[in-house]
Amino acid sequence: MALCTAAVVLLEQSGTRASLVCAGHPLPYRVREGRVTAIGRTGPLLGAFEHVDWQPAAVGLEPGDLLVLFTDGVTDARAETGDRFGTTRLEAALSGATGADEAVAQIKAALDAFAGDLSDDDTAILAMQKL
Repeated sequence: MALCTAAVVLLEQSGTRASLVCAGHPLPYRVREGRVTAIGRTGPLLGAFEHVDWQPAAVGLEPGDLLVLFTDGVTDARAETGDRFGTTRLEAALSGATGADEAVAQIKAALDAFAGDLSDDDTAILAMQKL
């Protein structure tokens, strides 16, 4: 049996709402006016169970809001000490971000400072902003 995680965001045509489903994937963040909040709800991994019903979470979007999705390679990144980057460091890196490019750059800079070239997992970050 193959297992994988997924985060799916469906943006409504109005642009004021999104529907989010996470299947074993880390919860995305919404950054609003510099405040970072995990959004959505975690569901089972894809392929883990035969019968599963993932419930979408509705997310309101306001002008300037950022949605930030990332792989677990970001939070699981290890420093030489063995410590993991984790959600606290990720949230601190995102705090105050005002644009999608800035959010990605701040996370990358924090990861580089924390783990350098030690990463042994994929690290992907997707940030989008409501205009």
